[in-house]
Formats: sequence, C-alpha cells, structure tokens
Amino acid sequence: MDTAAIVGHAYRPRVIDAALTRALASAGAVLIEGARASGKTMTALHAAGSYAFIDDPDVQQALS
Repeated sequence: MDTAAIVGHAYRPRVIDAALTRALASAGAVLIEGARASGKTMTALHAAGSYAFIDDPDVQQALS
C-alpha cells in the first residue's frame, strides 16, 4: 500500500516485513504490538490490502 499517499510519509523497510508477509499469508490477520512510535501503523499499512481508521467519522458511521 502507498503509505506516502495515506499518511504523507514514504515507507522505510523494517526487519519484520518478511515475517509479517508470511504471517498474513497463513492467517489473514495479525496483531502488531510494540512501543509507541516504533512504526507499527506504517508497517501495517505497508502490508495491508485495505485499511480503516476507526477514528474517522465516516468509518464510525458505517460501523454504527
């Protein structure tokens, strides 16, 4: 996914990328945990086929 278009920053490859790709291929969903500001959101967006920010009012409306 184009992280620059979504959040305004280009993605910087991370050590976990290959493992995340394998995990998503086998499970379809994964939990990404880590310290604040460690790149969790960017890593997830880069690997994702789709996304929804649940603090977005349009998404909240669709969920209600």
